[in-house]
Amino acid sequence: MVIESPVMSSTQAPVNAPLQNLLLDNIRESVIGLNLNGRISYWSAGAVVLHGWTHEDTQDMLWREFGTSSEETIALADKMLERAYNTGSSQEVRHLRRKDGSFFYAETVVHFMRDKVGNSVGYAICDRDITPQRQLAEELRSVEECYRSIVEEQEELICRYNKDLVLTFVNRAYAEFWDKTSEDLVGTSLLELVPVSERDRMRRFYRSFTPENPNRRVEHPVLTSDGAILFQLWRDRAFFDESGELLFFQSVGRDITALRTAEAAMLDAGEREQRRIGQDIHDG
Repeated sequence: MVIESPVMSSTQAPVNAPLQNLLLDNIRESVIGLNLNGRISYWSAGAVVLHGWTHEDTQDMLWREFGTSSEETIALADKMLERAYNTGSSQEVRHLRRKDGSFFYAETVVHFMRDKVGNSVGYAICDRDITPQRQLAEELRSVEECYRSIVEEQEELICRYNKDLVLTFVNRAYAEFWDKTSEDLVGTSLLELVPVSERDRMRRFYRSFTPENPNRRVEHPVLTSDGAILFQLWRDRAFFDESGELLFFQSVGRDITALRTAEAAMLDAGEREQRRIGQDIHDG
């Protein structure tokens, strides 16, 4: 909604307006001034660079219709003016069109302006081009989706957890191993899956990671929901920031219960054979 009020007269304009315009024209950001009707009354040098239109191109144009790429963008502009009028300011990301026809994403902040005695003056708008950040975010999202799709196809158990050992990601194989969904597991402590008798040892193990030695292997028992003890082998990697602060862990593991059971059976059979041989020698 555009506020329909008389345009500010020249007698209401601040006496230092030329100085203000000079200062604003030396700001690299796009700065746009609107009168109370929502029409463009000021267009900074930064706005010329960002949008491509000159001050003469835009003078007295309705801001809501300027550089818009869709009816949705026009509706968003109206919403921003209304919110700024009611609350003092408004901020949104908009998809805009330049004079040359190219499109970009702008972070737009609208401020509703009043003079020293509280009279309504108009709107001040700042636009900042965030297209590179949006593109980078899209690329990172695409990479993350690709990474997740690859991880989800792995038969190995893969998980990620923060420095407090709270799970933040598990792949399909990990969730299936525990007969749970990823939603059930994310947000729970890794230690809940370990027997109580092993938890202090595991805490000491995870405290031993350093930026110089971020990779380690560990074998430990795990406790299933029905009380069974199984064994897993994990390759763990800790991630640190530039200052050496621990950020999170990522781990790849597999179930080695069958291997440990076979080893125990072989050891038991060997011990029985040794006892038999010893008994034969004794009896002989």
